[in-house]
Amino acid sequence: MDCYIHDNTGQAISRQAVCNHAKGLCESLETLHIAQENFKVVMQELNKYPDLNSTEGIIQLMAYKLFTSVEQVSQNDLKNVDPLKLMKQASELVRVAAYKKNLDLKNKDISEAGFDAVKDKFFTGLAHDDPTLYKQLSDYLESKKSEITEAGQE
Repeated sequence: MDCYIHDNTGQAISRQAVCNHAKGLCESLETLHIAQENFKVVMQELNKYPDLNSTEGIIQLMAYKLFTSVEQVSQNDLKNVDPLKLMKQASELVRVAAYKKNLDLKNKDISEAGFDAVKDKFFTGLAHDDPTLYKQLSDYLESKKSEITEAGQE
């Protein structure tokens, strides 16, 4: 191997240097493999909850790690921690969660607006193409709306 490197680069290299590099490469690959497996497990857990997106899962995981770390801090360790830095990091986590919630609300508004547009086109077309079916569907929806309203008042 060292002859190949010398022949192609003109640089002399020892077998020990090649072995050290190979060992470091193997360790890096193992670390990458472990990280991929951990990510795979996290994604499998997230897939169990379809209403929970990956961002929410990551936020929950980071919050868990933060709480676990805080629980393990001793009084001596706490004396050496800059409280402003700790507050800033906690603030960043809260900010990320709030930002995500705000995005979710905006996306929901966009989805609802899209649904309303489709609904309007559907009902307009239905009223034109089949007025009898439109009337039946409208009456049915009104009855369900009344049931929901009455149940909410009880």
